Amino acid sequence: MNSKNSLRIVIAALVIAFVGGLYYLYTQVKIAGDRWPAYNEPGSLTATISRLEREMAELNMEVVQIAAAREELA
Repeated sequence: MNSKNSLRIVIAALVIAFVGGLYYLYTQVKIAGDRWPAYNEPGSLTATISRLEREMAELNMEVVQIAAAREELA
C-alpha cells in the first residue's frame, strides 16, 4: 500500500510541475506580446499590421493636404 501512495504522490507532483510549466510559458508569451521574436519577422502578422498602419497614416496626411488645397483654391 505504501508504494501505491508513493507512486500517486510522484505522479501528482509531475502533473503539477507540468501544468505549472505550461502556465509559466503561457504567461511569458503573453507578457512578451509584440516583443516575442517570431512576431517581428518580415512575413508575420504584426509586421504586416505595422506596415499598413504606417501607410494609412501617410494616406491620412495626404487627405488632409488635399482638403487644405481645395479650401485654398475655393
